[in-house]
Amino acid sequence: MIFYLNGTYALHGKDFVIIDVQGVGYRVFVSSATLARLPQEGESVKIYTYQHVKEDALTLYGFLTRREEELFTILLSVSGVGPKLALAILAALPPGVLEKVVITGDITALTQISGVGKKTAQRLLLELKDKVGHIDMAEIEISDVEPVFSDTTAEVTGALIALGYSALEAEKAVKQIGEVESVEEGIRKALKQAAGSR
Repeated sequence: MIFYLNGTYALHGKDFVIIDVQGVGYRVFVSSATLARLPQEGESVKIYTYQHVKEDALTLYGFLTRREEELFTILLSVSGVGPKLALAILAALPPGVLEKVVITGDITALTQISGVGKKTAQRLLLELKDKVGHIDMAEIEISDVEPVFSDTTAEVTGALIALGYSALEAEKAVKQIGEVESVEEGIRKALKQAAGSR
């Protein structure tokens, strides 16, 4: 079992990165949100991994925090949720937000995620409640409830990538909107900017 990789961020594709560990390149699938939070290519990075084994494949999924990896594993325990859907859920709802959604039973937040219908959302809420729902809302700090990106800019960039824009388009749009007071405002302005430049 590969628990984490500590090496050089060599290159990336649409949904994966290559981490060079002493001359060996590991392909690690990541969410668009994680991709947006990574350092520049060529820099050092530590990625926690989940090793998914099937009859015909051995695949690594990567996360920048232990918390994300733990929630990914919990999501996989839900009937009907595979690695790709679990990644999509975490891309749309980072750890603190996902926990809040489960605790409050916010089915609407789940059904807005591509691939999550009403029945899947209900199953997620039901099966996750005993696994993450025991957390007291008073114990979740504001920083945990907000998406755990390094800053607002990175989160807005990640949101645009999740919506289908390329990393280059997303970064360009975010640079053009300047400083914003909230993530929601940033996403709104960046979407307007990105749509206008297409």
